[in-house]
Amino acid sequence: MKKVFLFSLSIMTAALLNVCAAPIDSYQKLTSAMLKGEQLAFILDLEECGGKPGMPIGYFSPSAITLFPATESVPEHATTSNLQFINHSGSPTYEYIKFTFYLDNTVVIQTSFYEAPNFKQIGESHIYTTSLGKGIYIKTPARAEKSYTFPPGWMLRPH
Repeated sequence: MKKVFLFSLSIMTAALLNVCAAPIDSYQKLTSAMLKGEQLAFILDLEECGGKPGMPIGYFSPSAITLFPATESVPEHATTSNLQFINHSGSPTYEYIKFTFYLDNTVVIQTSFYEAPNFKQIGESHIYTTSLGKGIYIKTPARAEKSYTFPPGWMLRPH
């Protein structure tokens, strides 16, 4: 009975997440959501990005994403990162993951591990090049109404 309940609960949760989340499947949708201040959720499947079988699946909500304009040497892109404390190979470790999104929907993911006591890098960084919807999925809460846009000068007003 308990297994049936847990199975039913997992199906309802998955259905609710699919109903309540709108996919971000292009760079244009990503930057539009950023500019509206929408909260984003990243789902990362490193195996699907070209990693080895059995690679982990991760989830996080970035607290900030930076949109960089194009320069003479670098195209426009958006970047965010995540630093988390994990147990890697039996030792306390920091895992750093950097995501760079490009206009053509290419995503470059760089992962590095660092020793917890001294922040010394463990081994080499790993770089995965993929595209939105292939190992990296971004969702934002579905909204019945349009996202709120702050009026010009709102930060200058007394609060």
